[in-house]
Amino acid sequence: LHVLQRHREKHDLRQGAPELAAVDYQFDALHPKGIGMLLRETLWAPWMPEEALIEERMTAPSQTTRAATRSRFIGHALSSPNPRAYKADWGNLRGPDGCFLIMDPFSASNQRVDRLLKTREQYE
Repeated sequence: LHVLQRHREKHDLRQGAPELAAVDYQFDALHPKGIGMLLRETLWAPWMPEEALIEERMTAPSQTTRAATRSRFIGHALSSPNPRAYKADWGNLRGPDGCFLIMDPFSASNQRVDRLLKTREQYE
């Protein structure tokens, strides 16, 4: 938010200006000149994990956070006959069997998701 406010003031933009929305969108940009990368290398640098750990977590998620649940759900989705029927984001998992909220970032399991995956394993 502070970065957006500074950008708005620097360029004399009104609140809600399309240019400001474009800057906000760049936070998610996955390119070397994106704002996310700039913040990662400067302001967030003291708290960022090492690059090797980031690379490792792309294929082996932490087993002590909700990433473990999300990973198991995605694995289930990819092995299903229709993987496109599934969606996963930070806090929501969706599929033909319903929507599952995984809001606690420090919980490595979710009873509803675990029950679904266990049921599916029995039929495979």
